[in-house]
Amino acid sequence: MRASLLFAISSFFIFYSCSNTLEDCNCDDNINYSAVIVVDSNGNPVESLTTYSVDYFGDIFRSKIQTTQPGAYVVMDDSYAYNLDPVPSTVTFYAAKGNQEVEGTFIFNTDACKCKVFKISGPDTLILR
Repeated sequence: MRASLLFAISSFFIFYSCSNTLEDCNCDDNINYSAVIVVDSNGNPVESLTTYSVDYFGDIFRSKIQTTQPGAYVVMDDSYAYNLDPVPSTVTFYAAKGNQEVEGTFIFNTDACKCKVFKISGPDTLILR
C-alpha cells in the first residue's frame, strides 16, 4: 500500500512537471530560416539548383521555403527544429546543377522547446564549381 501511494505521488509530480514545462513553451507560427547564397566562379548567383541538408544522423531535410533573393537557398528552417537539440549539431548542405556541386558545413541548435532553429556557424556564400 505504501509503495502504491509513493508511486502515485511520484507519478503526479512527474506528470505535473512535464505538463508545466510544455505550458511554458510558447512556439509561434512564424517560420524562420537560415539561407546560404550560391554563386558561380564569377560571383554571379546560381539559380535552379537541387539542394538538401543532412544532419549527423543522416536525416535529410528539404526545405519547402522559397527565397526571393537570387541564388539564395534555405539550409535549415524551423519546421525541422524538432529534429535538432539545444546541443549544437553539424548539418551539411549540398547543392548541385549538372556536374557542378558544392557543399557547406553548418552548426545549428534549437531552443529547449524545439520551436526555433539557430545558426551558430557556417558560410554565408558558397561557390559552385
